[in-house]
Amino acid sequence: MVRITDGWPRSVDHGFVPRLLVYTARTCRVCAYARALAAVLGQRFPMVEVAVIDIDAPGAHVPDHVFAVPTFVLDGRVVSVGNPAPEEMERTLSDAVRNADRD
Repeated sequence: MVRITDGWPRSVDHGFVPRLLVYTARTCRVCAYARALAAVLGQRFPMVEVAVIDIDAPGAHVPDHVFAVPTFVLDGRVVSVGNPAPEEMERTLSDAVRNADRD
């Protein structure tokens, strides 16, 4: 499930869960695709917490490493500035899930 949020996502209390944060803005023309991709990824990877963060929303937390939108951040690491190919994100998330299962 994908959450659309205006702030920092809440913590997960039950072990390590990969977290994909997708930073977007209302004024960004290509961010609609990023939001749609986040929704697809959230459905395909229910074991990953996926959140879309609107950086224009009041109170939104934007880390220093997010300097453009859309930006995809997996577990605190920028994995794409701009929209990635869906296949690339699926591989990235598959690897993250596989590594989380080992921990």
